[in-house]
Amino acid sequence: MDKKILILILILSVILISCKEKKYEINGFEVEKSGDNYYKIKLTVEKDMVKSVYYTNIRYDPKELKDINVDNGIKSKVLNSNQLYLAMNPNANYSSKVTIAALEVKKFVSNPLLWNKNASAAFTEPYNGLENFKIKKCDESDTNETVILFKTGDADKVYFNNCIIVQGKDEEGMIRSADRLVLSLIGIY
Repeated sequence: MDKKILILILILSVILISCKEKKYEINGFEVEKSGDNYYKIKLTVEKDMVKSVYYTNIRYDPKELKDINVDNGIKSKVLNSNQLYLAMNPNANYSSKVTIAALEVKKFVSNPLLWNKNASAAFTEPYNGLENFKIKKCDESDTNETVILFKTGDADKVYFNNCIIVQGKDEEGMIRSADRLVLSLIGIY
């Protein structure tokens, strides 16, 4: 009798795990888990008065990012800017994950089907051997050129302090905050 109950519990567990939600809707957007590190988002875009469906990816489940704070007004600062600079401190000993965080933002803001913004990489200070690399600091942000700084800090969040700051508790947190910024830009949050 005990073996039958154990087998039944095992079978039900397997069924529940296999039925785990892979596709759901959040605030009018369809989200589907498409791999270990990717979530596909279905967007309806309109260009030249023609609506079409467009799919794009982020690394984290939007449900997991809801609690990351994004300051009010960030979306308008990004969308009203003519030039965006995705900046980091080259001497902070970051790994390639900082680049991934910046690319998460760039693939959305530079996309011609979405906002088609100029988004360039920049450092906050000179770096050995890269004398020609663009240097941009937060206090250089204005209404035409916006610096988006990627850095670590006390929490995963996106806020404005002379520039837009995409902050993570660690480098993985920067990617999470970058994805949360993107969700805010497209209107999921």
